[in-house]
Amino acid sequence: MDYAYSIFLTLDDPGTFDFNTMIRAHVKDNDPEAALLLYKEMQERSVRPDNFTFPFALKACAQLSATGEGIVFEQMGSDRTVASWSAILAAHTRMGLWNECLKLFAMMTAEGLRADESSMVSALSSCAHIWGRLAMHGDGEKALQVFSNMLKEGIEPDEAIYVGVLSACSHAGLLEDGFRCFDQMRLEHRIMPNVQHYGCMVDLMSHAGKLNEAYEVIRSMPTGPTDVAWRCLLNACKVRGNLELAECASKNLMQLDAHNAGDHIILSNMEWQLRFEGYTPDTSQVHSQKLAIAFAFVNTSYQTPIRIVTNLRMSEECHTYTALISKIFEREIIVGDHNRFHCFRQGACSCGGYW
Repeated sequence: MDYAYSIFLTLDDPGTFDFNTMIRAHVKDNDPEAALLLYKEMQERSVRPDNFTFPFALKACAQLSATGEGIVFEQMGSDRTVASWSAILAAHTRMGLWNECLKLFAMMTAEGLRADESSMVSALSSCAHIWGRLAMHGDGEKALQVFSNMLKEGIEPDEAIYVGVLSACSHAGLLEDGFRCFDQMRLEHRIMPNVQHYGCMVDLMSHAGKLNEAYEVIRSMPTGPTDVAWRCLLNACKVRGNLELAECASKNLMQLDAHNAGDHIILSNMEWQLRFEGYTPDTSQVHSQKLAIAFAFVNTSYQTPIRIVTNLRMSEECHTYTALISKIFEREIIVGDHNRFHCFRQGACSCGGYW
C-alpha cells in the first residue's frame, strides 16, 4: 500500500481514475482517514468525482462513523446510482441511524431506482433494530406503523422482520394484530413460520390468557415443540393458576431435557405441589435460596441432606417455603444465614420460628 501511494505521489496531474484507485485501496485496507483525505484533495484539485468515487467515499465515512457522508451524498447531485444509494444506506445502518436509513430508502425508491440486495439488507436491518427497540419498550402499535410504512415503500419482509413484528405484538399484548400478521406472513408473503415465529405466538397467547390455544399451537409446531415454548406456557400457567396445563408443560420439559431440566423448572414444579399445602408463593422476585434448593435437588441423590449457606438473613417467604419442601419431599435441609443455622425436618425448623 505504501509503495502504491508513493507512485501516486509522483503523478503531476492525477485524474479521477487515479484518485478512485487510491481511495478504493485505502477503504479496502481499512484506512478510512487516508481515503477521505484523498477525497478532500481531489476536491481541492478540482478533479471531478464520478459514480465510482462516491460509494467508496461513503464507505470511508461509514467505517469512521463520521457525519461527512451527507456532504458527500449532496455533492453527487443527479449522479446518484443504486451503488451510491446502497453505500449511504449502509453508512446510516452502521452508525445506528435506522430511522434516517428508512427515510433515505424511501427517497431512493421515489427517484425510480430499484433497490439492490445491499440496499435491501440495510433497510431490513434498520427495520429489525427499530422493532427490537419498540418491542422492548412495549410500543407495539408504533412498531406496526413502521411495518405498515415499510410495506407501502415496497420493502418485502423476511423471516427476521416478522420475528420483530410478532415480538412487538407479544410485548404490547396486541392479540388480534399478532394473528393478522402471522396469517399475512404465511398466506401473503409465503414465509414458512419457524421456531421463533411460533414462540412469539405462544408468548402472545400465553400473555393474553389463551392457554389452551397456546397449548394447541405448541403441539402443532412442524419442527416439534421446543423447551422455550413449553417454558413460556409453564410461566403463564403459574400466573393464571392453571395447574393441569402446568403439569403437562413441566412433564414435556422433563422429556426434552431429561438430564438437566433446569433449576427454574424444578422450582416451578415444587411451587405447584406446595399450593396443595395452602402455600402461595411470592412471584414478585426470585429468591436465591429457592434457586439453591432447586439446584441441590437436581445435583444430589434422594434423602441426602441439603446444606446451603447465605450471607443474608432468611426471609419469611424462604423460611415457609423451605419448611414445606422438607415435609413434602422428605429431605433434611440445613440453611446457615448470617444469624444462625436452620435445620428443617418434616416441615419444622430448629429455630422454632424465631430468628
